[in-house]
Amino acid sequence: MSEQKAIFLPSGFADECSGNFREQIRMHRMLGWDYLDIRTVEGVKAEEIPAAQYPALKEMLEQGGMQVSSLGSAMGKLPIDTVSLEEDLKTLDRLCDLADVVGAHYIRVMSYAQGDDTPEEWRDKAVVRLRKLGEHANTRGVMLVLENCVGYPQDGDTMVEFLTLCNCNNVRCAFDPGNAAGHGVDTWEMYTKVREFIEYFHLKDTCYDGSQHFPGEGDAQIERILTALWESGYQGFVSIEPHVASTDHLASDSQLDQWESYLKYGTMANTLYTKVKGE
Repeated sequence: MSEQKAIFLPSGFADECSGNFREQIRMHRMLGWDYLDIRTVEGVKAEEIPAAQYPALKEMLEQGGMQVSSLGSAMGKLPIDTVSLEEDLKTLDRLCDLADVVGAHYIRVMSYAQGDDTPEEWRDKAVVRLRKLGEHANTRGVMLVLENCVGYPQDGDTMVEFLTLCNCNNVRCAFDPGNAAGHGVDTWEMYTKVREFIEYFHLKDTCYDGSQHFPGEGDAQIERILTALWESGYQGFVSIEPHVASTDHLASDSQLDQWESYLKYGTMANTLYTKVKGE
Protein backbone atom coordinates (compact mmCIF):
# COMPACT_ATOMS: atom_id res chain seq x y z
CA MET A 1 0.00 0.00 0.00
CA SER A 2 1.29 3.45 -0.88
CA GLU A 3 2.05 5.97 1.85
CA GLN A 4 0.65 8.70 -0.41
CA LYS A 5 -2.88 9.60 0.62
CA ALA A 6 -5.25 8.71 -2.20
CA ILE A 7 -7.70 11.22 -3.63
CA PHE A 8 -10.63 10.38 -5.90
CA LEU A 9 -12.07 13.36 -7.78
CA PRO A 10 -15.45 12.23 -9.20
CA SER A 11 -16.37 13.39 -12.68
CA GLY A 12 -18.22 12.08 -15.71
CA PHE A 13 -19.09 12.42 -19.39
CA ALA A 14 -22.11 14.53 -18.61
CA ASP A 15 -23.43 14.63 -22.17
CA GLU A 16 -24.81 11.17 -21.41
CA CYS A 17 -27.41 12.78 -19.12
CA SER A 18 -28.32 15.70 -21.39
CA GLY A 19 -27.07 17.67 -24.36
CA ASN A 20 -27.87 20.89 -22.50
CA PHE A 21 -24.79 22.21 -20.72
CA ARG A 22 -26.69 23.78 -17.82
CA GLU A 23 -28.42 20.45 -17.25
CA GLN A 24 -25.08 18.64 -17.33
CA ILE A 25 -23.85 20.97 -14.61
CA ARG A 26 -27.06 20.53 -12.61
CA MET A 27 -26.73 16.76 -12.72
CA HIS A 28 -23.22 16.83 -11.33
CA ARG A 29 -24.26 19.24 -8.59
CA MET A 30 -27.03 16.77 -7.67
CA LEU A 31 -24.41 14.02 -7.43
CA GLY A 32 -22.23 16.22 -5.22
CA TRP A 33 -19.44 16.47 -7.79
CA ASP A 34 -17.29 19.47 -8.61
CA TYR A 35 -16.09 18.36 -12.07
CA LEU A 36 -17.39 17.19 -15.42
CA ASP A 37 -15.87 16.05 -18.73
CA ILE A 38 -16.85 18.05 -21.80
CA ARG A 39 -17.30 15.71 -24.77
CA THR A 40 -20.26 17.29 -26.56
CA VAL A 41 -22.52 20.26 -25.94
CA GLU A 42 -25.89 20.17 -27.73
CA GLY A 43 -24.46 17.38 -29.87
CA VAL A 44 -21.42 19.40 -30.96
CA LYS A 45 -18.04 17.78 -30.31
CA ALA A 46 -15.67 19.64 -27.99
CA GLU A 47 -13.23 20.27 -30.83
CA GLU A 48 -16.00 21.73 -33.00
CA ILE A 49 -17.58 24.10 -30.48
CA PRO A 50 -17.27 27.63 -31.93
CA ALA A 51 -14.81 29.83 -30.05
CA ALA A 52 -17.52 32.46 -29.72
CA GLN A 53 -19.36 30.09 -27.35
CA TYR A 54 -16.41 29.57 -24.99
CA PRO A 55 -17.19 32.56 -22.74
CA ALA A 56 -20.79 31.39 -22.29
CA LEU A 57 -19.61 27.92 -21.26
CA LYS A 58 -17.19 29.47 -18.77
CA GLU A 59 -19.95 31.65 -17.33
CA MET A 60 -22.25 28.64 -16.88
CA LEU A 61 -19.47 26.71 -15.16
CA GLU A 62 -18.78 29.60 -12.79
CA GLN A 63 -22.48 30.10 -12.03
CA GLY A 64 -22.85 26.39 -11.28
CA GLY A 65 -19.68 26.10 -9.21
CA MET A 66 -18.39 23.48 -11.65
CA GLN A 67 -14.93 22.77 -13.06
CA VAL A 68 -13.80 20.74 -16.09
CA SER A 69 -11.73 17.62 -15.53
CA SER A 70 -11.07 16.85 -19.20
CA LEU A 71 -12.10 17.45 -22.78
CA GLY A 72 -13.27 14.15 -24.25
CA SER A 73 -12.13 14.65 -27.80
CA ALA A 74 -12.68 12.32 -30.74
CA MET A 75 -9.07 12.67 -31.86
CA GLY A 76 -7.56 9.37 -32.95
CA LYS A 77 -10.78 7.56 -33.86
CA LEU A 78 -10.16 7.50 -37.62
CA PRO A 79 -7.45 5.58 -39.51
CA ILE A 80 -4.27 7.63 -39.24
CA ASP A 81 -3.76 7.91 -43.01
CA THR A 82 -7.09 9.74 -43.33
CA VAL A 83 -6.01 12.61 -41.05
CA SER A 84 -2.80 14.58 -41.58
CA LEU A 85 -0.56 15.77 -38.77
CA GLU A 86 -1.40 19.35 -39.75
CA GLU A 87 -5.12 18.65 -39.39
CA ASP A 88 -4.56 17.02 -36.01
CA LEU A 89 -2.47 19.95 -34.81
CA LYS A 90 -5.20 22.40 -35.81
CA THR A 91 -7.78 20.30 -33.96
CA LEU A 92 -5.51 20.07 -30.94
CA ASP A 93 -5.02 23.83 -30.91
CA ARG A 94 -8.79 24.37 -30.93
CA LEU A 95 -9.09 21.99 -27.99
CA CYS A 96 -6.27 23.75 -26.17
CA ASP A 97 -8.00 27.09 -26.74
CA LEU A 98 -11.14 25.67 -25.14
CA ALA A 99 -9.11 24.11 -22.33
CA ASP A 100 -7.54 27.51 -21.62
CA VAL A 101 -10.97 29.09 -21.21
CA VAL A 102 -12.65 26.38 -19.12
CA GLY A 103 -9.56 25.43 -17.11
CA ALA A 104 -9.14 21.83 -18.28
CA HIS A 105 -5.73 20.17 -17.92
CA TYR A 106 -6.49 16.88 -19.74
CA ILE A 107 -7.57 16.02 -23.28
CA ARG A 108 -8.75 12.45 -23.99
CA VAL A 109 -7.46 10.93 -27.22
CA MET A 110 -7.34 7.54 -28.97
CA SER A 111 -4.55 5.99 -31.04
CA TYR A 112 -6.27 5.73 -34.44
CA ALA A 113 -8.11 2.92 -36.19
CA GLN A 114 -6.01 0.40 -38.08
CA GLY A 115 -6.99 1.05 -41.67
CA ASP A 116 -5.03 -1.00 -44.22
CA ASP A 117 -1.75 -1.10 -42.27
CA THR A 118 -0.18 -4.14 -40.67
CA PRO A 119 -0.30 -4.07 -36.85
CA GLU A 120 3.34 -2.98 -36.73
CA GLU A 121 2.86 -0.20 -39.30
CA TRP A 122 -0.29 0.94 -37.51
CA ARG A 123 1.47 1.01 -34.13
CA ASP A 124 4.54 2.83 -35.42
CA LYS A 125 2.59 5.54 -37.25
CA ALA A 126 0.35 6.13 -34.24
CA VAL A 127 3.30 6.25 -31.84
CA VAL A 128 5.01 8.97 -33.88
CA ARG A 129 1.79 10.96 -34.25
CA LEU A 130 0.90 10.81 -30.55
CA ARG A 131 4.44 11.78 -29.56
CA LYS A 132 4.26 14.89 -31.75
CA LEU A 133 0.80 15.77 -30.48
CA GLY A 134 1.86 15.21 -26.88
CA GLU A 135 4.87 17.45 -27.30
CA HIS A 136 2.72 20.17 -28.82
CA ALA A 137 0.09 19.84 -26.09
CA ASN A 138 2.83 20.28 -23.51
CA THR A 139 3.64 23.70 -24.97
CA ARG A 140 -0.03 24.60 -24.40
CA GLY A 141 -0.09 23.40 -20.80
CA VAL A 142 -2.34 20.37 -21.25
CA MET A 143 -1.73 16.62 -21.09
CA LEU A 144 -3.05 13.98 -23.48
CA VAL A 145 -4.59 10.91 -21.87
CA LEU A 146 -4.82 7.87 -24.14
CA GLU A 147 -7.91 5.74 -23.69
CA ASN A 148 -7.82 2.00 -24.37
CA CYS A 149 -10.60 2.33 -26.92
CA VAL A 150 -10.14 2.78 -30.66
CA GLY A 151 -6.49 2.07 -31.47
CA TYR A 152 -3.58 -0.27 -31.02
CA PRO A 153 -3.51 -0.60 -27.19
CA GLN A 154 -6.27 -3.09 -26.36
CA ASP A 155 -4.69 -4.92 -23.42
CA GLY A 156 -2.00 -4.35 -20.81
CA ASP A 157 0.92 -5.48 -22.93
CA THR A 158 0.02 -3.36 -25.95
CA MET A 159 -0.73 -0.27 -23.85
CA VAL A 160 2.64 -0.51 -22.08
CA GLU A 161 4.35 -1.21 -25.40
CA PHE A 162 2.68 1.77 -27.05
CA LEU A 163 3.36 4.29 -24.29
CA THR A 164 6.94 3.09 -23.89
CA LEU A 165 7.59 3.52 -27.61
CA CYS A 166 5.82 6.87 -27.57
CA ASN A 167 8.29 7.95 -24.89
CA CYS A 168 6.48 11.19 -24.11
CA ASN A 169 5.78 12.19 -20.52
CA ASN A 170 2.84 14.23 -21.75
CA VAL A 171 0.98 11.20 -23.14
CA ARG A 172 -0.35 8.99 -20.35
CA CYS A 173 -3.05 6.36 -19.93
CA ALA A 174 -6.77 6.94 -19.41
CA PHE A 175 -7.64 3.45 -18.21
CA ASP A 176 -11.14 2.21 -19.02
CA PRO A 177 -11.78 -1.27 -17.60
CA GLY A 178 -15.16 -1.42 -19.33
CA ASN A 179 -13.53 -1.13 -22.74
CA ALA A 180 -11.06 -3.84 -21.78
CA ALA A 181 -13.80 -6.24 -20.72
CA GLY A 182 -15.77 -5.46 -23.87
CA HIS A 183 -12.76 -6.65 -25.88
CA GLY A 184 -12.55 -9.88 -23.86
CA VAL A 185 -9.54 -8.70 -21.84
CA ASP A 186 -9.08 -9.63 -18.18
CA THR A 187 -9.37 -6.18 -16.61
CA TRP A 188 -7.46 -7.02 -13.44
CA GLU A 189 -4.52 -8.33 -15.43
CA MET A 190 -4.56 -5.20 -17.58
CA TYR A 191 -4.75 -2.93 -14.54
CA THR A 192 -1.71 -4.55 -12.92
CA LYS A 193 0.31 -3.99 -16.08
CA VAL A 194 -0.69 -0.38 -16.77
CA ARG A 195 -1.00 0.97 -13.21
CA GLU A 196 2.20 3.02 -13.36
CA PHE A 197 0.99 4.68 -16.57
CA ILE A 198 -2.50 5.60 -15.33
CA GLU A 199 -3.18 9.32 -15.24
CA TYR A 200 -6.96 9.24 -15.56
CA PHE A 201 -9.62 6.62 -14.79
CA HIS A 202 -12.87 5.96 -16.68
CA LEU A 203 -15.52 4.10 -14.72
CA LYS A 204 -17.43 1.93 -17.17
CA ASP A 205 -18.69 -1.60 -16.56
CA THR A 206 -19.11 -4.03 -19.42
CA CYS A 207 -19.57 -7.76 -19.89
CA TYR A 208 -17.31 -9.86 -22.08
CA ASP A 209 -20.09 -9.97 -24.67
CA GLY A 210 -19.81 -6.18 -25.01
CA SER A 211 -23.06 -5.32 -23.21
CA GLN A 212 -22.97 -2.26 -20.95
CA HIS A 213 -23.97 -2.45 -17.28
CA PHE A 214 -24.30 -0.35 -14.17
CA PRO A 215 -21.12 -0.22 -12.04
CA GLY A 216 -20.38 -3.48 -10.27
CA GLU A 217 -22.81 -5.50 -12.40
CA GLY A 218 -20.54 -6.37 -15.36
CA ASP A 219 -17.27 -8.26 -15.88
CA ALA A 220 -14.90 -5.29 -15.53
CA GLN A 221 -14.05 -6.03 -11.85
CA ILE A 222 -14.74 -2.39 -11.01
CA GLU A 223 -14.72 -2.67 -7.21
CA ARG A 224 -11.52 -4.72 -7.12
CA ILE A 225 -9.72 -2.27 -9.41
CA LEU A 226 -11.01 0.83 -7.62
CA THR A 227 -9.87 -0.65 -4.31
CA ALA A 228 -6.39 -1.34 -5.66
CA LEU A 229 -6.25 2.11 -7.24
CA TRP A 230 -7.16 3.72 -3.90
CA GLU A 231 -4.66 1.61 -1.98
CA SER A 232 -1.94 2.52 -4.48
CA GLY A 233 -2.28 6.18 -3.52
CA TYR A 234 -3.86 7.31 -6.78
CA GLN A 235 -4.64 11.01 -6.78
CA GLY A 236 -6.82 11.98 -9.70
CA PHE A 237 -10.10 11.82 -11.55
CA VAL A 238 -12.51 8.89 -11.59
CA SER A 239 -14.91 9.68 -14.38
CA ILE A 240 -18.07 7.77 -15.21
CA GLU A 241 -18.87 6.96 -18.84
CA PRO A 242 -22.08 4.93 -18.44
CA HIS A 243 -23.17 4.02 -22.00
CA VAL A 244 -26.27 2.35 -20.53
CA ALA A 245 -29.24 4.53 -21.52
CA SER A 246 -29.63 3.15 -25.06
CA THR A 247 -28.72 -0.50 -24.47
CA ASP A 248 -31.22 -3.33 -24.77
CA HIS A 249 -29.76 -5.80 -22.27
CA LEU A 250 -31.04 -3.97 -19.20
CA ALA A 251 -34.53 -5.53 -19.36
CA SER A 252 -36.90 -3.23 -17.44
CA ASP A 253 -34.13 -0.70 -16.92
CA SER A 254 -33.71 -0.37 -20.69
CA GLN A 255 -36.57 2.12 -20.64
CA LEU A 256 -34.66 4.50 -18.37
CA ASP A 257 -34.09 7.82 -20.06
CA GLN A 258 -30.69 9.48 -20.21
CA TRP A 259 -31.26 11.60 -17.12
CA GLU A 260 -32.48 8.84 -14.82
CA SER A 261 -29.94 6.26 -15.94
CA TYR A 262 -27.06 8.72 -15.48
CA LEU A 263 -28.33 9.70 -12.03
CA LYS A 264 -28.58 6.04 -11.07
CA TYR A 265 -25.11 5.31 -12.42
CA GLY A 266 -23.55 8.25 -10.60
CA THR A 267 -25.29 7.37 -7.35
CA MET A 268 -24.02 3.79 -7.58
CA ALA A 269 -20.53 5.12 -8.33
CA ASN A 270 -20.69 7.31 -5.21
CA THR A 271 -21.61 4.25 -3.15
CA LEU A 272 -18.64 2.37 -4.58
CA TYR A 273 -16.27 5.25 -3.84
CA THR A 274 -17.45 5.39 -0.23
CA LYS A 275 -17.04 1.63 0.18
CA VAL A 276 -13.58 1.57 -1.40
CA LYS A 277 -12.39 4.44 0.80
CA GLY A 278 -13.70 2.69 3.91
CA GLU A 279 -15.87 5.61 4.94
